[in-house]
Amino acid sequence: WADMHAATELNKNLAALLIDKETKETIAMGFQAAELYSRAQEKKEDEKYMFFTHFKPYLYSKDHLEKNIPVPAADGISTLPLADLITKSLQAVMDHSLNYINSLNELAGFDAIDSSKVFWVISVPAIWDEMSKEMMKHCAKQSGMKHFELGSEPVVSTFYVLNSQSNEFKLRERDKVMILDCGGGTIDAACIEIDSADYDLSELHYGDGIRAGGLDVDKKFETLLAQLLPTDVINKVREKKPAQWMRQRTEFVLAKFSLNSWNEEDSWNVSFCNALSGLLSVHRKQDRKKGKYTEIKNAVQDFEIVDYSQ
Repeated sequence: WADMHAATELNKNLAALLIDKETKETIAMGFQAAELYSRAQEKKEDEKYMFFTHFKPYLYSKDHLEKNIPVPAADGISTLPLADLITKSLQAVMDHSLNYINSLNELAGFDAIDSSKVFWVISVPAIWDEMSKEMMKHCAKQSGMKHFELGSEPVVSTFYVLNSQSNEFKLRERDKVMILDCGGGTIDAACIEIDSADYDLSELHYGDGIRAGGLDVDKKFETLLAQLLPTDVINKVREKKPAQWMRQRTEFVLAKFSLNSWNEEDSWNVSFCNALSGLLSVHRKQDRKKGKYTEIKNAVQDFEIVDYSQ
């Protein structure tokens, strides 16, 4: 996802789709979709689009008859069936991947490939039931993926760990490990044993997890901002500068990823977007002109500590 700044920094992309309201064609996905929609909102041109984000958790439903529910768009009016959104997302991922692979093939002098030449592994949360998995398989077929398999997210994460081992951390045959995969909507766990030197794996316990994740942390941060900052400042950015509000949310996500090397003695900063910084600056200047501010300022300047030693 090197074509988007935030996606490059995070080494991942956003689960978001921007769809033409009339043709139902996908215009963009990920951070690019969010940015284009935010700009359209600021220009009052967003009525032409449907914007969907974080729709994957809808598949985690205990009501087996309501899996393919209509998912509301950001405008609160438009909807699309969940299966359509999952299918469009997989199509976008497939097209992006094939374009990237074929661009490298072209440089190397190799022939281009299509989706039939690729075996796709689609990772899904460990807590999903069989109905959710079957719906994902159906969407994968509809998207054009001919050869694919579903993989439990914590188990797929294990392969990533095995492929990125160093001298300081090395798994060996007969080792038993527990993987915690903390994603956006779920936290999944798997207990794995290394069966051979070739890294054949077996599960010691069925995968399980909870319905909680990074999205819940993001919502808490937005709640904290609303508590700390003046209401008029927050509302102006949210309602009149949605592109800047999206940037503020991205700043927090980027800051979360910087916590890898953080300890309690360090400071941890989340940058304000330009719109918030500008409005807060104006707010501070206005406060300084108020009589109460001057009264407190003078009181602080006139305050003296009595020296009782004399």
